[in-house]
Amino acid sequence: MKSARIALHLVTAALLTSSMLQGCSPENEERSHDIVERSSHSATAGHEGYSGKEGISRTINAGDVRFVLVVSREACQCTLKRCRENRQYLEETLEKLGLGSNLNVLDQANEEDNTAPLIKRYEIRFIPSLLVLDSEGKVLHRCDWDIDRAGFEEFLSQLGSAE
Repeated sequence: MKSARIALHLVTAALLTSSMLQGCSPENEERSHDIVERSSHSATAGHEGYSGKEGISRTINAGDVRFVLVVSREACQCTLKRCRENRQYLEETLEKLGLGSNLNVLDQANEEDNTAPLIKRYEIRFIPSLLVLDSEGKVLHRCDWDIDRAGFEEFLSQLGSAE
C-alpha cells in the first residue's frame, strides 16, 4: 500500500512538473487541479491525526490550533495566484473567529522560513498547502493546492472555543 502511494505521488509530481513547464494556460491549470484533487485524498489519508471528513475525535481548544500555510514567491503565475487567494481567505476567515494570530504563513523559497523540515515531516507535495496542527504537531486538517472552503469551515465549526 505504501509503495502504491509513493508511486502515485511520483506520477502526480511528474505530471504537475510537465504541466508547469508547458506554461500557465487555463487548460494546464485545470488539469493540474484535477490531478491534485484525485491524489490529495490518498495523500492525506495516512497522516497520523488527520481527521478528513470524519471530524475531530477529541475536544480541541481553538486557541491551541496552529494554521500553517506553505506558499512560494518563486512559482508560476497560477501558483502565485492560488497562494494569494488562499492566504487572503485564511486571514479573513481566521480574523473573524479571533484566530488570526494562529496563522503562520511560510514561504518555501525564503531560506529564513526554514520550511524543509516541515515539508519533509508532513510530506508536503503541493504549493500552496495548508496544515492545521494541534499543540503536539498532529495534523487535524489538511488542504493541498486549494482550500475546500466548505470542508474547512465545517472543520472550524467542530473546534472548541478559543479560550
